[in-house]
Amino acid sequence: MISGDPGVGKTMLSLKLAELSLSRGKKCIFVACDQPPDDTRKLVSELGHGVGRVAEAISSNARSFIMVDAFSSAGKLSSEEPHHTAGIFDLNEMSHVIADASDSSTFDPDFGQKRELR
Repeated sequence: MISGDPGVGKTMLSLKLAELSLSRGKKCIFVACDQPPDDTRKLVSELGHGVGRVAEAISSNARSFIMVDAFSSAGKLSSEEPHHTAGIFDLNEMSHVIADASDSSTFDPDFGQKRELR
């Protein structure tokens, strides 16, 4: 989990980590908490080559990059995402939604294990 004040680069850092993981053949779950998933998709398309693998995974609807919508419920909005939460503060539900997302994409069993980045 990455947290911080608005504008400090949480989304950019998350997208760069996703790009690194995809470049290594790993899969990613991106939990959108601070903005709607479509805003994140738009940002990725605007960034271009810096997050090219993320953009490619999003545009091809690949199972290697899954978006979880934890934002819409906070604004009492409905979500179009296949994976979404009823609230960002219910960590039990969040863990179930993430587990469901990981099951649906046939994730690597080592996903989420702490590893040293090189």
